[in-house]
Amino acid sequence: MQIQAGRVYQMPYPRIKHIIKIMLFSLAGRDWISRRLAGKLQKQLDRDYDIILSLCSNDRFWALEAGACLKRSLGLPWACYCVDAIPAPAEWIGNGPYRNAWLRLWKKIGGNIDYLASICDEMLAYQKSVIPDLPPVPAGTFLPPVSGSLADTKPYTSENPVFLYAGRIYGRRTAVYLLEAFSMFLKDYPEAELVLLGLLSDFERALSGCPQDVSSHIRVEPWTDDVQYWIDRSTALIDLDADIPGDIYLSSKMFTYLLQKRPIICETGSDSPSRRIFKGIPSILQCGHDALQLYQAMCKAAGGSADFDYSDRLGIIGESHEAPARLVKDLEILVLRK
Repeated sequence: MQIQAGRVYQMPYPRIKHIIKIMLFSLAGRDWISRRLAGKLQKQLDRDYDIILSLCSNDRFWALEAGACLKRSLGLPWACYCVDAIPAPAEWIGNGPYRNAWLRLWKKIGGNIDYLASICDEMLAYQKSVIPDLPPVPAGTFLPPVSGSLADTKPYTSENPVFLYAGRIYGRRTAVYLLEAFSMFLKDYPEAELVLLGLLSDFERALSGCPQDVSSHIRVEPWTDDVQYWIDRSTALIDLDADIPGDIYLSSKMFTYLLQKRPIICETGSDSPSRRIFKGIPSILQCGHDALQLYQAMCKAAGGSADFDYSDRLGIIGESHEAPARLVKDLEILVLRK
């Protein structure tokens, strides 16, 4: 058989309504709006379907709530693909109302799941551990999909190294080691630049401790509609993982970076998914949460991005390309079993 997507339903909410929904969800542990919309969606279905697939993240709980309602009303097999750890581990966000609401929701609907997927082994194992009534269902891991191949990133021409970090600093991520390393690097390359694409508020605490002769070389861009422009003018791209033991997260940003012909400096833990998955790829410079290691990686990257052989990433890029087809194959098997 061949599965074809009959209807993809994304529940749109403006930011204010989204915040209100999260507050109500934190208090009640359920999302009645999503349940009601699931009922309306059921009435709109114009043909028979074979399966329900919920694609969900830590702050998009309505895909699960709606999927559970459709599962009960239609009796179809229900697959859940979690692109985040849901809820985030207590080490990231503490045991507050929002996380506890998620745990209550999993307890109520987890027993109805027929298939569970995540983006790496560590996140899948965690997901299973927080769903108390999860039956022994088939499961799979699929890397974040990327579209396209190695980009023809413009050759880096500036004599002064430029390092780029794109994204937010939240949870247990920290820019402290990066800024310490950059301070050391400036002694060797006094005209170097560090570009931070993200909210200034995310970096304020770390930047407040930087001396003027360092902060004057750091540029914060709170918003851009052309990330590629900043990638093209960079010497190396930087990714930061959480500074906690046993981190389970795999950064989706890494898979955006993979397609760019620039060395990637990846600050990560010794037992993280990134450490395991990107091990043995020379153009990805893996470092611990350590300023000296980051400084050494910066020095290596500054030696010339053209000296790296970016074909060493083709294996992991190919695996990422194959992820959607592998997921569909698992869903086909699930339908046949039902």
